[in-house]
Amino acid sequence: MIAASLLARAALAALFAPTAALAPPGLGDLETHADDVTIDTERRELLLRGRVTVEASPFHLRSEELRLRRTGYGIEILGDGKLAFCPCLGTPLTLSFKEVLVGPPSDLILKSPRLEVYGVPVMALPYFWLRGAERPGLLPPVLAYRAKDGLFAGAGVHLPWWSFDRTRPVAPEDRELGLDLRGGAYFVGGAAIDAELRAPRSRTRMRVDWLGGSGVAVDARGSHGAMSGAAWDVDAMRGARALASTSSLDDAARPLDRLRGETFAREGPLSASAAITGTMVRGADTETGSYGPSFELALVDALARGVSAGARLRAGALSRPGEAPMTVVGASARASMARPLGVLAARVDAGAEGSHVATSFGAADLATASGQVRVGVPLVRAYASADVADPWRHRVEPQVGVLAYAAARRDAVDGLARAGFLRSAFDVQALGEGISVAPLVGASSALGRYGARDGAEVDAGLGYAVSSEEPFSRLKIAAGGTFVLVGLEAGATLSARPGVAGSLRARLGAVERLHLEGRLGGRGGADPTLARLLSPSFALAMPGVRYFAGDGLSAGAAVVVPWTRHLTTRAGADFDAVSKALLGARASIDLRDGCGCVTLRLFGSQRLGRDGVDVWLALELGETVIR
Repeated sequence: MIAASLLARAALAALFAPTAALAPPGLGDLETHADDVTIDTERRELLLRGRVTVEASPFHLRSEELRLRRTGYGIEILGDGKLAFCPCLGTPLTLSFKEVLVGPPSDLILKSPRLEVYGVPVMALPYFWLRGAERPGLLPPVLAYRAKDGLFAGAGVHLPWWSFDRTRPVAPEDRELGLDLRGGAYFVGGAAIDAELRAPRSRTRMRVDWLGGSGVAVDARGSHGAMSGAAWDVDAMRGARALASTSSLDDAARPLDRLRGETFAREGPLSASAAITGTMVRGADTETGSYGPSFELALVDALARGVSAGARLRAGALSRPGEAPMTVVGASARASMARPLGVLAARVDAGAEGSHVATSFGAADLATASGQVRVGVPLVRAYASADVADPWRHRVEPQVGVLAYAAARRDAVDGLARAGFLRSAFDVQALGEGISVAPLVGASSALGRYGARDGAEVDAGLGYAVSSEEPFSRLKIAAGGTFVLVGLEAGATLSARPGVAGSLRARLGAVERLHLEGRLGGRGGADPTLARLLSPSFALAMPGVRYFAGDGLSAGAAVVVPWTRHLTTRAGADFDAVSKALLGARASIDLRDGCGCVTLRLFGSQRLGRDGVDVWLALELGETVIR
């Protein structure tokens, strides 16, 4: 086998590349292997017999007998064989052929190809042209049943990134970069166009949908430059049709569209930026929303080991159609320290933020401040493991501390929300109003191996909210490993007026095997200011981030079953536990070859606010596109 392979490689070099002028460019990567090789120097052919393989990356051909000969268009391969998109032979999905033309640098034209599932032909074509992702070509067709919108069918074209930037060499990590442009039509009337541009430092996707109206969905984000440059982030769905046509529960649940484009410059700890920002009600007309410029100056620096501090000043103006501009000014500062003090471990966080909005109908002010001081005594012990260099480490740390949170506002619900400075009025309500101070006593314990990244940590504590005279408890559990992943944060008041706030994410089972996923989150009965203290990750989050805006409870679960290495099924659902409503459900069936280079996926979903079930079929061919 080795001798025959070396002979075949030498024959290829002698027959197909005698001179640079005669050799087709890009065929240097063609390799052949066979048990027996016969060379016909007059006809300039190779006859390969016995366990024949032809490697023309990213394509891989297998046969018991093939004949190779050089033509003006590339290398012609004659004989029955099978095609795979990776070194393993595709199973259960394969492409068989009668004849193949390998053209430089990554074209493959099959004659009389057949798509087979477990050896049973399911589709046949006279010709099939495949190209690598670094070459222009057609994308796999799209076929979907779009709930009440009916059947949808379409196709697309792929343009590689080098088509737009010919000065940039095609590196392996750039093979998937480029423009994918798809278009299709609904059988009941209507159409959709989808464009996705993958550039080296940005991703942009836009979808335009027409059916009983029109809608545009845009998801774009990227940056250019490190110390100075530009960055942008757009998440928008304009028009009622855009909101109605999406099958994604996450996209439909966001109340507002956001856009931001900025230029920035950094020099040491100092940075400055100028931006254009906007917020709009999701699914509304394009004329609605608040837009305007903003400017920010920031100073963030490490003062000493484990000590950092920063301050930000910002100013901007926002306007809405038909209304006078609104002026927004604000400032924030924060400091943190985490370092040992002898046998003690101390952590201090403190921060404050204030904003003022001046409008034609009045003014609005908002101020928040938060802080925490925690001091503990860490006790650590190491235990031997199978890996001497990575022992098990167990840490127990009794802790005491003080938490504080304060918020004050004046006409902020209407003024700030309308100005678009906050994402919605719910964010303002989630801030609460007043002062909450609580001493805290607790302990944390962790066991794990740093190298293997297996371990678990438990952080529990009891506190007392002075202003409301309520005791409360907090619990945080984090566990990670091959078979288990848990993230729990919860807190509850221990009084006659019960209140609770928390979230849970978990996975049971290895990712590549049968596993369950679950999530749970909500708040009930807790005052907004106290609800912040109930979170073990109490920190200086921006308004509306990581906190629930109101009472409620939502849950989700999913199960993934890899029946074999070729067949995987997934199913999941999300619920509103208070209203007992199904928010969304989804399921999929994946049929793939041994290395996952070819995947046939059947996917279905249903969500609240969209009647019917969406079903679509997709064929993924690794790094290739269909011509």
